[in-house]
Amino acid sequence: MLKVGLTGSIGMGKSATSDMFKQRNIPIYDADAMVHTLYQKGYQGFDIVKKICPSATLGDLVDRKILSAHILKHPEALTEIEQQLHPLLRAIEAEFFAQAQKSGAKFMIFDVPLLFEIGSDNAMDKNIVVSTSAKIQKQRVLERDDMSEEKFEFILSKQMPDHEKRQKADYIIDSSISLTDAMNQVDAIIANLSKL
Repeated sequence: MLKVGLTGSIGMGKSATSDMFKQRNIPIYDADAMVHTLYQKGYQGFDIVKKICPSATLGDLVDRKILSAHILKHPEALTEIEQQLHPLLRAIEAEFFAQAQKSGAKFMIFDVPLLFEIGSDNAMDKNIVVSTSAKIQKQRVLERDDMSEEKFEFILSKQMPDHEKRQKADYIIDSSISLTDAMNQVDAIIANLSKL
């Protein structure tokens, strides 16, 4: 069974594209959703954040707004969290893959925002990058509730530039035209991957 990485910088349309693969019943490991689970009280991610930014763990779930504000002031905190969180995520990824193999699927999508940045692309058979223009990207991101120019620039600084991701991709999905157009691109990739 093929392992297929799906990634794209913030605001590129990766989440919407991931949903399109789900609609086609393709098995998906969603790294962001898994982090959300691990950030609940009683899970290891919550305890990791508690040691680094206790004020973000006063409820039953890591407060991402408080954590984001802390990371903006203390960028090294992000590195510290990632170093402890990524091994957990890789173990969960392996379990998801084992389950998908039992289902008889031909390939599985690994939806990982920092796929190239953390070197997970090397473990994939193929990689898909979702992309759009810098103008559309910025417009989409700044429409988000908890976003500022400063936060957007900080996030971009932690991500590989889009043009580099595109060079590393086996497939590129252009999300700038329409959802229907993106879905047609997804269907073409599914057809191609099913033949491999």
